[in-house]
Amino acid sequence: MSTARIPERSQQSGSYLRLQNRDGDTAMALTFPNQSRSYDETGKRVRFTGYDGMFEVPFFVETEALEKKMKHPSGTEADYLTAFDDARAEIIAAATAIYSRSSGSPFILTAASF
Repeated sequence: MSTARIPERSQQSGSYLRLQNRDGDTAMALTFPNQSRSYDETGKRVRFTGYDGMFEVPFFVETEALEKKMKHPSGTEADYLTAFDDARAEIIAAATAIYSRSSGSPFILTAASF
């Protein structure tokens, strides 16, 4: 039985994504129960948090990636947070994919992540 984190099949319900390994067994559960996010002016990114069991996993989305989702990017904090909210499902999927492929933290989503 393989325990590697391989997102071959997944079940998504809200902000909860359970990944299964090649044998169909649950490999891990990465959850995003906290809907909060914050803008990091210095880093030019939006921060949000996932959880792997009891471990908090920090994620960031670069503002450049969010600007690609905006119709009229203005560079304001409110616009970046709104763009994050509008693309939350896509961001969660990208975060889960990058988490399953990487080790180490923080995890940073770029325009290439989508």
